[in-house]
Amino acid sequence: MKARIQTDTERLAYIEAINRVPLDGKRTYTGEWKLYRKSRSPSQNRYVHAIFGAIARETGNSLDTVKYTLKEMHAPKVPVVVGEIERMVPLGTSKMSTAQMSTFVDAIKAEAAINGIDVPDATSDNFASFCEHYGV
Repeated sequence: MKARIQTDTERLAYIEAINRVPLDGKRTYTGEWKLYRKSRSPSQNRYVHAIFGAIARETGNSLDTVKYTLKEMHAPKVPVVVGEIERMVPLGTSKMSTAQMSTFVDAIKAEAAINGIDVPDATSDNFASFCEHYGV
């Protein structure tokens, strides 16, 4: 059962629904309570992949290398625990909020500029041709 809760009424209805779930001691249920964040938009995703493609083509690096490197350099980091070892790893773009993605896009646009690549704004007239040129 999944729900977005914004009001006390919605919270009470969700609690009532949970209370109606029969517990038999054999099956286990899990739950999570977290603050909802709007995830990055499809247009932001297309934009970031166009920039990845441009940097890969213009620098001669593979697309995978560019994605990995730029995420390592500029993506927000989250803790991942494997056994007893905790490591901070880059957050995947599909898990980023719109604000996190905007910050990430600004950083990788700066990296593109360092490499002599002029990245148009996503709303500019030549953005579509930029995407076509770099195969996105």
